[in-house]
Amino acid sequence: MESQGLAGWLGKFEIQIMRGDFLEVVKFPNLITDMWLNAVRNATLGEITDLEIKYIGLGKDDGTILPLSPTNTRLGNEVERKPFTKVEKDGTGRVKRTVNINSAEGNFHIKEIGIFAGAGATSAINTGILVARVFYDRDKDELESINIVRTDIVGRL
Repeated sequence: MESQGLAGWLGKFEIQIMRGDFLEVVKFPNLITDMWLNAVRNATLGEITDLEIKYIGLGKDDGTILPLSPTNTRLGNEVERKPFTKVEKDGTGRVKRTVNINSAEGNFHIKEIGIFAGAGATSAINTGILVARVFYDRDKDELESINIVRTDIVGRL
């Protein structure tokens, strides 16, 4: 018998790199952190009231400073942070968030991406609840812009 009471969380990234007339699209899943899972649990207990996913952080760590682990609470070397500029409900249990890193932003070797939520998440680096972290390898420069699309899916298993 199939259970209808089990639920799960899936987060995935789509990176759209635009360089002149050239478009490259990369898609990949990510690591959901214990910090986020505990925040969702605590929200059901009334201990947390703000779980809004607000910011994306870009960093320079490839795991040398902070290895990828469910216990991560921050990026290894966060350099830049931006708020999501477009948020849309994309079906039952689905939310799609988009941010544009324009040609003047993020011009360094991007090695990690993180998603941040909660009342403590601000434009300052290393703030908020780290929802997810992933390693990414892109030497971005002023000749390209990047759209980062984050899709979160809460659904039945």
